[in-house]
Amino acid sequence: MPLYAVLGMAVCFALVFSSIDLLNWCLGACCSSEPGGGLVENGPQVLLVLSMSTLMGASFGLIFGMLDVEDFVGMNLRDALVNEERKCIPVGIALGSAAALLNEYMAGDRNLASPEKRGYMQTRTNDFYDNEDGL
Repeated sequence: MPLYAVLGMAVCFALVFSSIDLLNWCLGACCSSEPGGGLVENGPQVLLVLSMSTLMGASFGLIFGMLDVEDFVGMNLRDALVNEERKCIPVGIALGSAAALLNEYMAGDRNLASPEKRGYMQTRTNDFYDNEDGL
């Protein structure tokens, strides 16, 4: 059973990271006018994807091992795989939703159009030369 958890972690990790890397490249090449506009932009987001994909793969592997899917043959194998899939879908939805929400929270403000949001200070509008005396 632990072997399936390790196998699930490896497969899920490889699939998720290659997919995220491909999506980041496509978004950067096609849709973004400035760099850093991908899905995963900073270190904490990478750690989040790493931990969630590892947790998801481990849970899928444990479910596979606990249901003894490897012992079935023929049509019974198909039924066992469908049963295992039904048990894994809610886990995937829950962990995927949590990862998406946390990823968006960790991304921060993606709309950095205004100079104030980029760290520049706003200049004062009242100046010494704006009085009526002309001084």
